[in-house]
Amino acid sequence: MTNPAHPPQTSQDTPQSQAPYWKHVVLSVLGVYPLLMIVLPLTGPLMPYLPKPIGILTVAIIVSCLMTWPVMPLLGRLLGPWMAAK
Repeated sequence: MTNPAHPPQTSQDTPQSQAPYWKHVVLSVLGVYPLLMIVLPLTGPLMPYLPKPIGILTVAIIVSCLMTWPVMPLLGRLLGPWMAAK
């Protein structure tokens, strides 16, 4: 009997088939850093009018949305071979 909270692992789920953790970190930094360099100057003029926590939340939401689509899928396609290399 299988436990729905813990589905059986497939060959794609095993740690051997996943890229090393440090490669995921590099991929994330390659996505987040350029986005921050673009988003911060664009939102800068609005920040004096917003409470600091709301301004930070606004930037976090914009960067998170852009990271989810289109940045990470694009980086995944471009750097997929490097991510899969051992």
